[in-house]
Amino acid sequence: LARAGGEIVVPCTPIETPHAGWFLSPGVMRVDRFVQAPDTASPGSMLSAGADLEVFGPFLRVSIAKNFDDALAQANATRFGLAASLFTRDPNTIERFRREARAGCININCGTAGASSKLPFGGLGLSGNHRPAGAFSLDYCAIPIAGMTEQGQAAALAEGMRFDDDWLQD
Repeated sequence: LARAGGEIVVPCTPIETPHAGWFLSPGVMRVDRFVQAPDTASPGSMLSAGADLEVFGPFLRVSIAKNFDDALAQANATRFGLAASLFTRDPNTIERFRREARAGCININCGTAGASSKLPFGGLGLSGNHRPAGAFSLDYCAIPIAGMTEQGQAAALAEGMRFDDDWLQD
């Protein structure tokens, strides 16, 4: 990302730990603006440092927007759309952000980490599955099945019904 034009503001550095694994300190990179990568981009191709790549922490890319319209355009310049946050006191800006931000989880005056399990959760793009999670996950993780097992003598047929043993297959 640095070779693609990003300015490293706080470098990630290795953290020594007695436990197995690879750990880095948090890092921050400033990019000119966030843009959607072309669908034809391949891993390793030279993209803008602000291209919509999933970059997992502890690493943050930031961009300075000219105004709210520019900020919204940059927030929507992604194929992922998992979460978006806005910090403001203006109710009109809040309402517009809720209407126009393309993300599955939209937060106002709080960050995007730590989604509530009491709310539906799921991204609208490549990061998500278009399904709610949290408490609502029971709706799609459980398969409701109705069943009945008859014990003992065969149940009596209701009046007007008939049954022939020849209908049964071995």
